Amino acid sequence: MMLVAMNYKADVFGFTGPAWETRVNVEANKAGLYDDLGGLNASEGLSRDNAAQLIYNGIFAGMMELSWQQNANGEITQTYQLNTTKTIANEKFDLEVAFAKLTEVKYDSVDKEYDTIFNAATVENQVDDRFNNAVACDVDYSDY
Repeated sequence: MMLVAMNYKADVFGFTGPAWETRVNVEANKAGLYDDLGGLNASEGLSRDNAAQLIYNGIFAGMMELSWQQNANGEITQTYQLNTTKTIANEKFDLEVAFAKLTEVKYDSVDKEYDTIFNAATVENQVDDRFNNAVACDVDYSDY
């Protein structure tokens, strides 16, 4: 269902017929739907947490985009190509995703205000690309 929501057409990608399950699993894996689902057995049912993770992955994964071409003979063909910048999140819900790592919270006791500092995150001494456009927010997270 997530693949179809991401513009994968069942008849084009072979999600019908006797080998449909294998084809769905291959495309789902390539699309990143199984990311962070360690040890998933695709032939078994999904737990609620795995189903939620799969849906989350699908909402932020790239979508298939259909384009049409016409050759010199006038024949029209269609091609599907993965567009990693087009996602369900931004196409259907108009969401923008920004990641930031809260690195410090300072409290000004005179003004009784919190000052939060956000920086790009590093994971194992390598910059995590999700944090390249880190942004600050006005919410006080110090109680968390």
